[in-house]
Amino acid sequence: MSKRKLVAIILAAGQSKRMNRQPKAILSLGGKPLAQWVLAALAPMQPDRCLAVVGHEAEAVKRAFGDRCEFVLQAEQRGTGNAVLTCENALKDLVGDALVISVDHPLMASEDLMRLVAHHRESRAEATVLFLRRENPVSYGRLVRDARDRVLRIVEEKDASPEERQIRETNLGIYCFSLPGLFAALGKVDSNNAQGEQYLTDVIEILLQENKNVEAIAALNPATGFGINTPEELTKAEVILAKQISSR
Repeated sequence: MSKRKLVAIILAAGQSKRMNRQPKAILSLGGKPLAQWVLAALAPMQPDRCLAVVGHEAEAVKRAFGDRCEFVLQAEQRGTGNAVLTCENALKDLVGDALVISVDHPLMASEDLMRLVAHHRESRAEATVLFLRRENPVSYGRLVRDARDRVLRIVEEKDASPEERQIRETNLGIYCFSLPGLFAALGKVDSNNAQGEQYLTDVIEILLQENKNVEAIAALNPATGFGINTPEELTKAEVILAKQISSR
């Protein structure tokens, strides 16, 4: 039996309004662009293919990644689901698993990514969500479960009920999906929402409605859940990185 293939999809097409509309991939952390930190986290996993979805300032983003990725263009930034869907043609013949991550989580631990993929494969899931338990989960999407502790959906804080806002399990935007099932589900995602975008999180509910197995696993390293959206968070990331380096 041939080895099950693994492809990494890095979402890097957007711009950051709070970062003077710069692509996050080119922001500097520890003297390197965020894109390079994400590639470093992926390296121990040795994915068979690595795709970076680019859009805003695409050429600058490509330079930040260098020659270690294939590039797929998302001409219009129409949501995370649409970004992943742009990879369908490039991956139409691949049967395996897709690790989907965002370029704005440069400090993610390779160990957490490996645990995510391993759990996904061992449980034979169609989708597996990486989450982080937070004492103060304000502004993060929540992982909603049923009475039997099974995943039901991911809800954004603005759409969450008061009870759901008490949930401490937060979505990191890091997933493992089975292929080609991911693209079949994405084809059913609409943009009937306030943003007019296709959300990747909607895939979870679609799969569950089809009685597919959806799993969730906790990240053990808090840095995996640290996303960069503001200059203040970039400064804090420098502090976290310095501590990581000093502790080696």
